[in-house]
Formats: sequence, C-alpha cells, structure tokens
Amino acid sequence: MALIHNLPKYGEQSVFDWRQQPIAGVTFNVYANKDIIVAPDADGNVRGYQKAEDLVATLTTGEGGMATTGDLYLGEYRMVEVSAPDGFIINTNEQIIALEYQ
Repeated sequence: MALIHNLPKYGEQSVFDWRQQPIAGVTFNVYANKDIIVAPDADGNVRGYQKAEDLVATLTTGEGGMATTGDLYLGEYRMVEVSAPDGFIINTNEQIIALEYQ
C-alpha cells in the first residue's frame, strides 16, 4: 500500500493506493513458532535446536520484493513484518510457515 500525495489547486489531498505489489526494502523477522529439535545422530547428539520464539532470521526484500534465508531446520516458523519503506504501511498479520518433507 502506498500513500500518494497530490497538490491540487486548493490544498493538499492524500489518496491511498491499495494495490498489492512487490516492494524492495521490507524487513521481516522469522521466529521459531514451536520448539524445533532435529533428530539425534547415530551417537545420540542433537544436530540442531530452535526454541519457540527464538529469532532465527531477519530478511530484507530486494528488487522484485523477494528475500531468502540461509538453511532452516524443518519445523514451524512465524514471519513478522517489522519495517517498510516510507509511504508504505506495515502488514501486522503474522504468517505461519511450515517447512516439512513432501
């Protein structure tokens, strides 16, 4: 969403533009939504662990509105938009993402 400012003859007028579009410069935090434990190896050593609510990644979109993370363990994550470029409104709806085998 963008706020468009017009300067008509009789003063300033603002109009909201509600189009969904890819935006560069949006920052998201990715949190473990639940405890994530990677199965132990043959020696019984846990190979990975993320506690629920741990911040596991911070992403910022590039041109085309895309962002990528490093490797994440299989499990459930919560993605929260934390900042947007000037003129754009932050989406406060958190997204739940499940990484699982197909």
